[in-house]
Amino acid sequence: RSAWASPLPRRGFCARLAAPSALVALVAFATRRAGLAGRAMASAGTSPRSELARMELFDAHCHLQLPRLLAQAPAVVADARQAGIFRAAVCGCARTDWTTVEDLAVSFPDFVAPQFGVHPWWAGEHEGPEAAPSSARWVSELEERLRR
Repeated sequence: RSAWASPLPRRGFCARLAAPSALVALVAFATRRAGLAGRAMASAGTSPRSELARMELFDAHCHLQLPRLLAQAPAVVADARQAGIFRAAVCGCARTDWTTVEDLAVSFPDFVAPQFGVHPWWAGEHEGPEAAPSSARWVSELEERLRR
């Protein structure tokens, strides 16, 4: 099953976030938003440069650990920082990517805020009839990781 397969339709901005370069799409969105805000400030007589220089964004949900983004992680993080994103919550999807999320947090400690859990789309891999026998301890593994 593809990591990008979803039973839910995606439209508009959500569709761009589901793309392989999800964080890059967010950077583009934030940059465009900042540009619009800057033009509004300029028309109000406020300096857009000084206001935008102080703008900092936190990406509250991204999946930098997925294979399509992981190979480009340094460039994606650099682009995000350039656009004013100072930190990002990198959300684990399944126990199989928790180590990768943790490794990203070590590689980019001032940028990656690691999040560990099970995404609903991958819940069947952890519980139920289709769950792998090796995932039987996923709850205790998650608890151990969160205690570190």
